[in-house]
Amino acid sequence: FLELVSPNFESRQYGYDIQILNSVIQSNTDEAKIDTSNRFHFQSKLYPFTISIFLTFDSYQHQYVSNLGETALIALVLSLLYVIIRYQTLARLSIEYSLLTAIKEEQIELYLQPIVDIHSRKLVGSEALVRWNHPVQGNMSPEQFIPLAEKLGAIDRITKYMFKEISRFLKRNPDYLNESYISINISRYQIVQPEFVQFLERYKRRYPNYVGRILLELTENVELCSEQLDIALVNLKAIQELGFAIAIDDFGTGYSGLNLVRMIKFDVVKIDQVFIKSLHTESNIKPVLKSMIQLADDLDMKIIAEGVETEAQIEQLEMLGVKYIQGFYYAKPIKPDELATFHRMTNEALTLSEPIPRWKS
Repeated sequence: FLELVSPNFESRQYGYDIQILNSVIQSNTDEAKIDTSNRFHFQSKLYPFTISIFLTFDSYQHQYVSNLGETALIALVLSLLYVIIRYQTLARLSIEYSLLTAIKEEQIELYLQPIVDIHSRKLVGSEALVRWNHPVQGNMSPEQFIPLAEKLGAIDRITKYMFKEISRFLKRNPDYLNESYISINISRYQIVQPEFVQFLERYKRRYPNYVGRILLELTENVELCSEQLDIALVNLKAIQELGFAIAIDDFGTGYSGLNLVRMIKFDVVKIDQVFIKSLHTESNIKPVLKSMIQLADDLDMKIIAEGVETEAQIEQLEMLGVKYIQGFYYAKPIKPDELATFHRMTNEALTLSEPIPRWKS
């Protein structure tokens, strides 16, 4: 019996007690290594035979070593599951994932910044801007998430969201629609896509009365190869034929704007705020501004100065021949309902021959 059974016990480092009648056979096991909590008894119903098996620390070690392959496989699977879950958790916290979620669920918000006529001090328009409050990092600058949206191929969804919100605003505020316009920034990626022109065609069919009140702004830092430039020129002309006005934004900060102005007639030119902020500090800024303003006048383009913050800047711009201003002097970007209130306040001030109010937010 011992020749048949004990080799199996000993190979697994099990301890055992075998009792036959009054005789007891025990394994040679160190008492200090016995795990007394795990002892198993077996007794025959036909013969005077009883056996007790107990685990030792050596048997635990043998079990672990014998099943090392299975243990490693289980550990690998658990590690992979952990990595996947961890990656998904981090992805949900990433800016890219958060931005796509915010766009999909329309968590970004539309803001409008007023544009004022220097002479009449009347609100003539506003620029549509988007704001995003990141759940972890707080308010994100458009300079951060707009390029990211372009990189992720989501800029079209932001633009369509802006069109939808602007249409809703114009529908609720017919007085604004009759007197003022709203400008929307378009990406360099969009002007080379026929789908964007098709979207504007559908928009015109649905909202024909709004088209004449929407100005599309193309930033000057657009960089296009010669093939893309040809497509962009064709698309821009098609957009103008639909009735949309087109502006060149951030004018003066690069060569591409002059190149585009040479090729296509823009309706509006927006002078970048870097020139406005330097009016007092750099003596050579005025000649540069005069040249830009003269160019715009020669090409019959309206001029808007961005980033105006002081009365002194307004006075100098007025002397230079600039008629329209945009900046914190009158108002920061505000929510659509606040802009409607600001529009009513300016109309009331003009009716009473009072100075146009400055929006405090």
